Amino acid sequence: MGGSLSAENLTQLALDVFQESWYCPRTTFRARMNNAAKLYTFLSNHCPALSQLWLMVETEVPPMESRSSKHLLRMLDVSDGFMDLDLRVKCAPGLSDGQKDVQRVYLQLQLRDIKEYTEMIAGDFSRFLNTKESVLWPSPGEVTLEYWKTRRPATALMCFITKYESGRDIYPCKVEHSGTSPWLWVPTLGVNIACHKDANPLHKYKGLAQIFDGEPW
Repeated sequence: MGGSLSAENLTQLALDVFQESWYCPRTTFRARMNNAAKLYTFLSNHCPALSQLWLMVETEVPPMESRSSKHLLRMLDVSDGFMDLDLRVKCAPGLSDGQKDVQRVYLQLQLRDIKEYTEMIAGDFSRFLNTKESVLWPSPGEVTLEYWKTRRPATALMCFITKYESGRDIYPCKVEHSGTSPWLWVPTLGVNIACHKDANPLHKYKGLAQIFDGEPW
């Protein structure tokens, strides 16, 4: 019991940077780049085993599910957006058609914000690594540049993997009742996303380029 976790042994790390308000559109460009530079430099110096960095881009804080469901927690990589995901909007029972339309419009606004956050993070990361000298933020040293050659931050949302048998008591009115197929429940967005058993989301259009354009599988 007890003890501490060494940063040297971390292989995966999820940071809720937006809720801390130090890396979001509300901060100035200079402050944002300074914080990004400090983060990426710190990780390169203290987390040699790190293979995955998740930067959470929740547009609002979702209610925490029960403790008994924590083993179902997953990270949904949204770096490439949602365009070809099998995404199902879950409306609360009893909503009128007008209220459902409002919910769908709000979802589109959330997806737009997430896209903007993702582009901002990717742009700042590239700018940090490719700017040799800057008076606005600390430039990366050789150790940091070498470290990030094989790593990239991924923007992500918190979600839970469910299926009808195991999820119905934890996720009333939220789980797709379609046999035993697994789904990702995304509390922030109020949607289900079809996924494989390993929690990787299904891509509706995956394979079309290979079938019709001769792209390699």
